[in-house]
Amino acid sequence: MKQESKEFWELIMYRYIRGYEDLKKKGVEIKSVETYNNEFYIIYMKDREGEIIKTELGNNVIQHFLDTFKTSYSEIVLDKELNFNTVITDYELYNMHIKQVEYAKNDILKAIPERTYDVIFNDDTDSNSKGFESSFDYCKNYILSFNGSNHSYFADYKGGVVQVVCNETGEVMYEEEVR
Repeated sequence: MKQESKEFWELIMYRYIRGYEDLKKKGVEIKSVETYNNEFYIIYMKDREGEIIKTELGNNVIQHFLDTFKTSYSEIVLDKELNFNTVITDYELYNMHIKQVEYAKNDILKAIPERTYDVIFNDDTDSNSKGFESSFDYCKNYILSFNGSNHSYFADYKGGVVQVVCNETGEVMYEEEVR
């Protein structure tokens, strides 16, 4: 049984079997599932001591669960090995959905302003900027790579601070002492 399917079976057990949460606390794990004439499903579980526990769920319970995941373009079905699989039932609607998601992502990305960052050195008497217009990660990695060395302004500002500052807002995003 695939791990994703095992998680679905556990979700079914949590929803429909009273006391399953207590069994999980005792270390019970689903080992396999069988079907009997598509009328009911037998779920086999094993506890920490190796004892086998089984429970039955009617087909109507499984169908109710599967129906909760049905969309206008897809549904979840059980294959022959009783693994759960998503099936696209209407490709035209599915493709429209994917396009809508892409448009929404693009709108969100356009709404997020592109920020750039600089590395600033400060002490009691002076301040210097590297003049970077880089990513936050680049600036922070620059500090982590060269702090403690004599590279660039690090030698001049020992005992002061070095910061990553947002060029657009002036906000200090990261700061540490120059060693």
